[in-house]
Amino acid sequence: MSEGTFYAWKAKYSAMTVSEAKRLKALEDENAKLKKLLAEQMLDMAAMKELLSKNVWSAPRLQGCRAWPSGLRKCIRPLISQPLLAARP
Repeated sequence: MSEGTFYAWKAKYSAMTVSEAKRLKALEDENAKLKKLLAEQMLDMAAMKELLSKNVWSAPRLQGCRAWPSGLRKCIRPLISQPLLAARP
């Protein structure tokens, strides 16, 4: 560990108690988890918007897909790996 890193760490954490440091770590872990969930939801929404902007409902593999909105994810998931969405920018 470099000297600069040590002093930066000392300035940030020296006034904390052990319980405060544990709480901070727990909050950072929870924040990372929530960010990951948000990113997954945003990706799902972007995929759905892209699919809904195209006429995919006439595709043979979606003919039995009538459950809206709860079954939509099950119907769209197989399409995400298809060439329809493969070329994302």
